[in-house]
Amino acid sequence: MVFVMFLIGALAVAFVAALIAFVPARSLPVVLIIAGVILFLQFFFSDKIAAFAMGAREVTPEQYPELHGVVDRLCAMADMPSPGSPSPRRRCRTPSPPAATRTTRSSA
Repeated sequence: MVFVMFLIGALAVAFVAALIAFVPARSLPVVLIIAGVILFLQFFFSDKIAAFAMGAREVTPEQYPELHGVVDRLCAMADMPSPGSPSPRRRCRTPSPPAATRTTRSSA
């Protein structure tokens, strides 16, 4: 992941350097505007770029029910919304009981 971040940053630096080297000095504001647009797009689409670079894909609960169960339980324990939930108000369906009320099997 760090390597991908390094490559994305190096690509942006190389592109801006090439623009500065090959564009006349009087067009420097255009180069800075283009560089700003590149950095803006890179900032907002970096998650999609990294996911594509790693070969990540979304999976449905039918494909990997264990994974979705683990994520739902972690969300409930942290009192966070489930990833991919349509509304930020939607919480995980099965909240974890407080630690004091959990029952454990005694060894008899």
